[in-house]
Amino acid sequence: MQLYAILRAISAILQVNKTRIILPYIDPEGLFGIRKKGRFLRFDSIAGVIVEYDREWLAIIGVPPHYQRQVDGLCGDYNGDSRNDLRGRNGTDYSSHNSGHSLMARTWKVFDPWDKA
Repeated sequence: MQLYAILRAISAILQVNKTRIILPYIDPEGLFGIRKKGRFLRFDSIAGVIVEYDREWLAIIGVPPHYQRQVDGLCGDYNGDSRNDLRGRNGTDYSSHNSGHSLMARTWKVFDPWDKA
């Protein structure tokens, strides 16, 4: 299953795939839901992935155990070994760099279709 949803939170205006939404929101196909949880926005998917985002800089991400060793990205590869979690998209190890977290994060940046070029 692939789930495509882009959530954009700007000045309290929420959009999913360029459509304004009101919280709580449930995807018409039932694949995911978004709601407020304290100061966070919480995204729950039927795949078990949970993302809580404070609309500033903090994101808390939960992935079910059956995804262990099947994912990679900003949160590492979920193999239980934190020593290899600072790897960029191309596999470069940034753990020895002074700005390793920032450099590694930039390699995982994705294109936002709504950003002006």
